Amino acid sequence: MNDPIPHAMILTAIVIGMALFALAVSFAIEYYKLTGRTDINKMKEMGE
Repeated sequence: MNDPIPHAMILTAIVIGMALFALAVSFAIEYYKLTGRTDINKMKEMGE
């Protein structure tokens, strides 16, 4: 019989990865709405 724990861990890792990706995309969309820019090199708020 196969152990279900590794399968559950892999699925959990996939779900967490997708959630982080969705969060990053939502931050990028909100940043674009506020500034109208998408170029990382032109971000002045990040500091020099």
